[in-house]
Amino acid sequence: YKRQNYDNVRVPESHLIGEVNRRRTTGKIARGGFATKEALYADVLGHAQRIYDQVAAYAKERKGAGRPIIQHANIAAMLGEAAANLEAARAFVYRAAWEHDEEVKEERQTNTFWSGHAVFYVVKKMALRLCEIAYDVYGGVGGSVELDLGRFIRRVYTWYAPGQTANMNTIECSRGYNRHI
Repeated sequence: YKRQNYDNVRVPESHLIGEVNRRRTTGKIARGGFATKEALYADVLGHAQRIYDQVAAYAKERKGAGRPIIQHANIAAMLGEAAANLEAARAFVYRAAWEHDEEVKEERQTNTFWSGHAVFYVVKKMALRLCEIAYDVYGGVGGSVELDLGRFIRRVYTWYAPGQTANMNTIECSRGYNRHI
């Protein structure tokens, strides 16, 4: 890996984040670290939405016992759970972004509950459960290389590894939410 420097590069002011001739990581933009994580959470949510849409489309096309498998109660229940988890995670990320904006506006101390621990926990849990549900719905073809699911599974499980364990995340969530040490 070779680090690249971009000296003497002209960038329109409208494309900059923050003040002109100021580093992006200074000031209030990256305060609390959440600003740097927003893109990651949004990207995972977008990828999860695409996987969900593909799985739901497959369930509408695939026939089992003479009807689309989405009409079977167990498949419908799994897709309903996945949809609810996805929307809950999305709402949680929106709330966390709003909380971060309010902290920056009011120059309050960053609350670790909203700045990452709880969001990371909720998004990870949603993505892991979506992997399980998608694989169950696809059945034997779930491991097919043509599907985006395999890439999503690799991404989720490798993303899960460097973060804290679920228990550590929930302990940090408690500390941030209840403001105890």
